[in-house]
Amino acid sequence: GREDIIQSPFLPIFHYSIFSNTNNGHYNVTTENLFVNATLRDKIYLGNLMENKTEIYPSFPIPTGYTFNPISAITTQVVNPTSRTFVPSFQEQEAFGQEATANPPRENASLTHDYFNPTSYPTHRVLYSIGWANMGIALDKIVSGVSYKEQEMTKKNGMIFSFKHTLFTFVMDYPQKLIKEELRDADKGKNLSYINYMEYGKVGLLIVESDAKYDRMRDAVRSVLIGEENSIHQAEFDALIEAADISYVYFNNKNEVQLNKNKKDAIKAYKTALSNKKDKENIYPIGFTLQNFGNHTADKIIYSFDALK
Repeated sequence: GREDIIQSPFLPIFHYSIFSNTNNGHYNVTTENLFVNATLRDKIYLGNLMENKTEIYPSFPIPTGYTFNPISAITTQVVNPTSRTFVPSFQEQEAFGQEATANPPRENASLTHDYFNPTSYPTHRVLYSIGWANMGIALDKIVSGVSYKEQEMTKKNGMIFSFKHTLFTFVMDYPQKLIKEELRDADKGKNLSYINYMEYGKVGLLIVESDAKYDRMRDAVRSVLIGEENSIHQAEFDALIEAADISYVYFNNKNEVQLNKNKKDAIKAYKTALSNKKDKENIYPIGFTLQNFGNHTADKIIYSFDALK
């Protein structure tokens, strides 16, 4: 029966405005801000044109053949905000990102996390839908090596701890004329948008699967995360961690998935990343928003996917 619970695949570090799930596992998602996965990475730069709706998620239709005029943008959340004028391109965006990364963030780099209240999931199908809805990555395959369609979860309970550091953001000025050409007729009928805002930082997920009682397993992981590793339950907690499947999922600075499956070491690596706001090793784009090409108002990002039984 637990497979039939309709579960919204939310992670507390991301937000959706609208989310619907039909009974057969077809998901429709509308959001204002989307994670940048490796598939999207080289298309996500300030000023770039894209359609705000896609049938090919995690990709989006990108119109090509237009010539950009220079844009201006400013970094925020750093000690010395810099502004920069450049012709939109992936290379220019990378240079801007590296320059801001070298400029230390303010102490209060923004941290969003789940306060050690993990998101639960009963099956790898639900884990897949969580990864796909939030980040466009197949978490089921990342943690187990195979898709849920080939091999369902073998343990009883799954939980995901999650955090997001936002170290700095880029905001683009209102463009007088973003492209030199007029829109082609074929593009006029589409809802064209441009990327007007980007966030940089890092995201981490700690994924734990266990046959133990859910609350005990959660408390065992929490004891490491909070640093209470000398409790009277220590021997029990260590045994639970040893028996569990534990995956720390993180990203390198090309937004490619990295994986640490070393039990307690994985929990400690997650804890280190969570608490170290000044870590410059892997800073990468973690979110973007769109504005409408025609009227410069905020555009929603709309996509759908299937997690069929």
